[in-house]
Amino acid sequence: MPQIYLSGSVLSSSALISYSDVEGGWPGTGNISADPCFVDFDNGDYSLSDSSACINAGAPYYYLAGQYFSDLNGDCRIAGGVVDMGSYEFGSSPDSDADLLSDEDEVLHGSAHNIPDTDGDGLLDGIEVLRGTNPTAADYAPGISVPEQYSSILEALFLAFPLETITVSPGRYTENLYFRGKSVTLECIDPLNREVVENTILDGNGVDAVITFNGKESPTCIIRGFTITNGSFSGINGEGCEAVIENNRIVGNSIPSLPGNTGGGGIHNCDGLIQNNIISDNYAEEAGGGIARCDGIIRKNIISNNSSGYKGGGVSRCSGLITENIISNNYGGYGAGGIYCDSDYPTITNCLIAGNTTCGGNYGDGGGIYFYGGNPVISNCTIIGNKARGNYGRGGGIYCYSGSPTISNCILWDNTGLQGSQLALRRGDILISYSDVEGGSGGVYVDDGTLDWLEGNIDGDPCFVEVGYWDGDLWVDGDYRLLADSPCIDAGDPYYAAGADEADLDGNPRIFNGIVDMGAYEFLPGPVEVLDILVEEVIGLGLQQGIENGLLAKLYSAMQALEDDNDNNDAAAINSLEAFINTVEAQRGKKISESEADILVGAAQEIIDLLGDG
Repeated sequence: MPQIYLSGSVLSSSALISYSDVEGGWPGTGNISADPCFVDFDNGDYSLSDSSACINAGAPYYYLAGQYFSDLNGDCRIAGGVVDMGSYEFGSSPDSDADLLSDEDEVLHGSAHNIPDTDGDGLLDGIEVLRGTNPTAADYAPGISVPEQYSSILEALFLAFPLETITVSPGRYTENLYFRGKSVTLECIDPLNREVVENTILDGNGVDAVITFNGKESPTCIIRGFTITNGSFSGINGEGCEAVIENNRIVGNSIPSLPGNTGGGGIHNCDGLIQNNIISDNYAEEAGGGIARCDGIIRKNIISNNSSGYKGGGVSRCSGLITENIISNNYGGYGAGGIYCDSDYPTITNCLIAGNTTCGGNYGDGGGIYFYGGNPVISNCTIIGNKARGNYGRGGGIYCYSGSPTISNCILWDNTGLQGSQLALRRGDILISYSDVEGGSGGVYVDDGTLDWLEGNIDGDPCFVEVGYWDGDLWVDGDYRLLADSPCIDAGDPYYAAGADEADLDGNPRIFNGIVDMGAYEFLPGPVEVLDILVEEVIGLGLQQGIENGLLAKLYSAMQALEDDNDNNDAAAINSLEAFINTVEAQRGKKISESEADILVGAAQEIIDLLGDG
């Protein structure tokens, strides 16, 4: 008779079972088929007799015991160094505080039998004994190296003190990691080195998520610098944790459609900071091929080539701040190629949303973004080249079905859809201002909704450096920085105040020259252009002729240096600009007011910074 069932059916022989006693046998590491030699099977005593083959035959990794450190009798889960198979540990003795150290051994080590963590350093007494630290005195967390100290990352996690750093050398680690509420830093040896990140691989082996949190991890828990791949219940499953996820490649993961599952092939339900990751080639049978249900800050990620069976090929149902991301070439199987919002309230800023597409048929709406309810805010985004391929094809760029999104300082260009190539609205209202929309208000499809077409909107070629395009079904990326003659420069909301740390998609200050630009990139003129502006500033101040001539001479000298074709031109220009600053400072509060001096010195220093960066 088959021994293993799942939902009333015999479990597939492909099920991964290990270190178990299965009558009739079962493929898998450590499995046996032997009489377990229960003490009294007929009368329901399933503890093991001393002849049982199950004794010390469990997984030789004590850290797999997880959070359950006592057996069914309340005895210590491990006796003899290796866990037994079954519910009862042979030869064990009571473990009153379930700390993986029996009461007898507590006496031996001087620890309390009724306090799981006698010294209060965050590590249970039994785990301290396994690691070799003192359970009665708080220990310093020196850090752990894998594989130099422990071959398994999971073992290192089990033995780590809270807030300890686990450093992992390059290699492929095929295991599923369970944090169980412990906040530590897990990182590769050099998280900023692309080659190291690519070659430090956490492989979930197609079993569960690669990394699983239980929701109690704090922002002091950090995952940094790995390739996270081959997870079958998301690459990272967060359960609402606040862990920081940064500088990783999260690629080639999936998540099935199950009751209560809301998607997230790459990352599911992580509410901490998610930044500087590549999230690519993931799949969700439901929503959010790349990311789903993450309500923290999602910043500076590349989210591309993900797909979903439902809505949100790239991002789905995230209600936090989504900023400075590239969301491109994703596919939504039920609409929403790039981003799907379902009664959510995200703020989407400084993002490039390009080349995303939907399915055909009746549901392929919202090529770039699909809003279903909620009051999201979208500002300073470039939304280009997206396709709504459904029979109705509503909203190649953005589709709003109910809800009240607010859109400002954006560029919607070269999107395609049968009803509203750039923007479609049904049963809701949209407020849009200071945005460049191809076709103007005529590029918006409205069906039983209200379009509030406010001041500042334009319809003009944004003049990108290089426009992306579709080559058949292949999206070829472009360069969406603005050329100097773009009508989007200084055309955003004149009252827009950038946040203290707000940056454009290149990481440059969000506002240059006083007024924000439209789109994801702020136009920054080169040194020569800024010099021209500075010359006009000096002339416009009406200074004494001698002072004006002296300042202009230094600026013209800097211009001449930049025009000359020699290796020292930048250095010569910087010298002239520093002389300009010195002259201004000498006249500060005298012939040049404090405010005027601030403007002149700031502009000159900006040119020096530009030359230095070059």
